[in-house]
Amino acid sequence: MTVRSDGPVRVLVLVKGLGLGGAERLIAGQVTAGAPGVEFSVAFVRPDKQHFVPELEAAGVTCTVLAGTGRPWPLALARHLRSARPQVVHAHSPLPAAVARVLVALGFAGRGARTAYTEHNRWSAYRWPTRIVNALTMPLDRTIWAVSDEAKGSVHPGRLRRRVQPLHHGVDLEATRAAAAAEPTPPVAVDPGDTVFVHIANRRPEKAHEVLIDAFDRVVPELPGARLWLVGQRLDDPALVAHLAAATSAERIDVLGYRSDGPSLIARAQAVVLSSDHEGLPVVVMEALALGRPVVSTSVGGVPEAVRDGVEGLLVPPRDPAALAAAMVRLGSDPELAERLAAGAARRAEAFDAAPAQQAQAAAYLDR
Repeated sequence: MTVRSDGPVRVLVLVKGLGLGGAERLIAGQVTAGAPGVEFSVAFVRPDKQHFVPELEAAGVTCTVLAGTGRPWPLALARHLRSARPQVVHAHSPLPAAVARVLVALGFAGRGARTAYTEHNRWSAYRWPTRIVNALTMPLDRTIWAVSDEAKGSVHPGRLRRRVQPLHHGVDLEATRAAAAAEPTPPVAVDPGDTVFVHIANRRPEKAHEVLIDAFDRVVPELPGARLWLVGQRLDDPALVAHLAAATSAERIDVLGYRSDGPSLIARAQAVVLSSDHEGLPVVVMEALALGRPVVSTSVGGVPEAVRDGVEGLLVPPRDPAALAAAMVRLGSDPELAERLAAGAARRAEAFDAAPAQQAQAAAYLDR
C-alpha cells in the first residue's frame, strides 16, 4: 500500500468519544472549520458518546464508531485504517493513540502514513498502564502537541517531553461572541442586584463540585446577592445532590444541567468560577476571556497560562474552599476590581483565538 502525494491530505482525527466535553468541543470546532488542502474524517471508540456527530456530518465530515461493531475496537480501527488509508492519524486520547501508532507503523494506513498526538491532560491523571504504553509508543509520532505548558511538563521521560510543542487550541472568538449575543432563554429569574457566578463542568471527581458548594456556603453570608449557576452533565449524581441538599446556600444555587447556550450564560454572569483539582486548558476559561468575563479559579493545569492573578481573574490553591470563597467575595464586593479584571480578560482573549492553532496543525499535516 502506498499513500498518494497528490490531492488533499487525508487526516483521520481519532478520539475516545464525541460527548459533551471541552476537548471534544475543540476537536469538533477544528474539524468543522476545515483547512485548505486537508480532508478530515473522524473515528471514535465509544458509541455512547456521539453528541457532536450530527454537527460534524452536517459539515460533510465522515464519522466512524469503532466499538459495538462486533469486533474489539483495535481490530475495527485496523480495518478502518486499511479502508480509509489516512495519510495522517491525529489522536487526542492516549490509549487509542497508542494503538493507532502501532497500526500505522505496521503499515495498516499505507506507506508513508504518519501520526500526530495532542496531549489534553497531565499524565498523572492517567492510570500507570496507560502512561507506560503512551511513553513507549509516542516516539512513533511525527508531531506531538500539548494544550498547556503544564501538560507538556508532565510528559516523561525528558527526551520525549522535549519533542512536545505547547499549542493553545483556542476558541473561535467571533463564533463565541455571536453565540453569546443570541437571545438566550432565561435560565432563572435574576434580581438586578444579584452577582452571578457560573460554573460549567460535567460532574467528574476532578471538577470538585463539593469544594465549590462549600465555598459558596461561605460566600452568601458576606455577599447576600450572590447566585451560583451549576451547568453540566450528570449533576443529578446522588452524592452531589446530597451535598447540595445539606448546603446552607442551597436556595442561591441553581442547578441548570446541560445547556447548549453556555456563552449566553457566561455573558449574563459576572464571573466564571472553577474549583478543579486539575485541568488541561478549560474551554470555559477561553470563552470567558472571549466574552470579557473575569475568572475565579483554582491555579491548576493551563489555567494560570490563560488567567493571571489580579489581571484577568483571581487564582487560589485547589481544595481550599475558604480561599475560593474569599476570592469570590472580593470580586463580587469590589465593582472597580471586577471592571478592571473584565477589561483584562477582554484584552487577553486574542491570545486564545483558535485560528493560529488550526493553522499550525494544518501546516504539520501538509508537511509531507
